[in-house]
Amino acid sequence: MVGGTVAMAFFFYGTLMDSRVLAHIAGETVSPACMETAIIEGYRRVYVAGAWYPMLVAAAGGRVEGRLVHGLGRRAADAIIRYEGGGYVQRQVTVETASGGPVPAWTFMARPGVEASAEEWRLDSWRRRHKKRYLRLTEAGLEE
Repeated sequence: MVGGTVAMAFFFYGTLMDSRVLAHIAGETVSPACMETAIIEGYRRVYVAGAWYPMLVAAAGGRVEGRLVHGLGRRAADAIIRYEGGGYVQRQVTVETASGGPVPAWTFMARPGVEASAEEWRLDSWRRRHKKRYLRLTEAGLEE
């Protein structure tokens, strides 16, 4: 931890790429200056089978665009770790950014045994199909 912030950045590739969702889960608004686009190589992003959120699956030649978030406070980072909960494991990865090449970051990978669907997960589609319901559930303290 550096000056009350988590030293390593987080790479988000799913619902936490949405600024409103990130602020709700983190318990604080994250400045756009602390976020940048990043790419993780060797994966593709698909829905978890039977769910509305994604997971990464290994894929030769795959590339997934996500959001790299720097400077989260300890409380916000802990809230995100709790949110990712039982279905994911926190892992260190290396992502590529347009502003400076490879960057180490934390991300969340599905635990072994979590089944992937074949359908690609896309943020714009998730926002249209699921965001409103998702926000209602999480703001009420419920999880699906």
